Amino acid sequence: MKYMKYTVKHMRFDLSSAKWFVIFVGLLASCATGTARVSNEQEAEAAYKYGIAYLGSNPLRLQNAYIEFQKAIEANPRHKDAHYALGHVQFQQEDYPAAARSFLRAIEIDADFSDAHNHLGKVYEVMGNTEKAVAEYHKALENPKYDAAQKPHLNLGLLYLREKAYDRALQAFRSVLRIAPQHAVAYNGIGQSHFYAHNTREAIAAYKEAIRIAPDYLDAHHNLAIAYVQQERYDLAAEEYQRVLSLAPESGAAMEAKRFLEMHPPR
Repeated sequence: MKYMKYTVKHMRFDLSSAKWFVIFVGLLASCATGTARVSNEQEAEAAYKYGIAYLGSNPLRLQNAYIEFQKAIEANPRHKDAHYALGHVQFQQEDYPAAARSFLRAIEIDADFSDAHNHLGKVYEVMGNTEKAVAEYHKALENPKYDAAQKPHLNLGLLYLREKAYDRALQAFRSVLRIAPQHAVAYNGIGQSHFYAHNTREAIAAYKEAIRIAPDYLDAHHNLAIAYVQQERYDLAAEEYQRVLSLAPESGAAMEAKRFLEMHPPR
């Protein structure tokens, strides 16, 4: 009986030890998993930063950026910034369906990712889906913490301008100015909206404001020249066309300027 008690006692001890051994092994496994997760996240972040460094207009560097962003996503599939950056590369490569998928994946990870909504809208716009583009621009604006709301407002204004919805375009461009009062492109957009709506005087005032903010803004000088021609103020138009020639002598606008100046030489 003593032997039996001794055996049972030691069996209990062995079972208890086994229990703690299992817990210990589980903790080790948990630590290993956690370490692997941290390692993957670090690897993803490193690849993402390499990709950002490669971004640019050079096709080879763009391809290198593409590879690095893919590596980041493989290491951490929930790296929303890597998906977002990959979408930018694919957009520059004119692979618009792939760009849309990348931006959508970033949004799946973070529904409030306003920049991704904004650029997805741009992709849809280029693909000819105006309705989806407008919806994404508005989704970008739904986030009250978005600190670059002027971007989707500007995209909406440019889209409405192309769609000849001039009142809506004006509203969108004015929304840009409420956020960024010195936004030359918005003033130029206001000018175009007024011009195409046959409000030439208002258009000229807006173009002048754009030029005041950005004196070398080619499009604003060109548009102002056209507005002056509309008013038959050829001397003022000639001044603006001369400015166009000095800013971009090889551009299409410069060719137009040369033809005008041949017909209406400056006094």
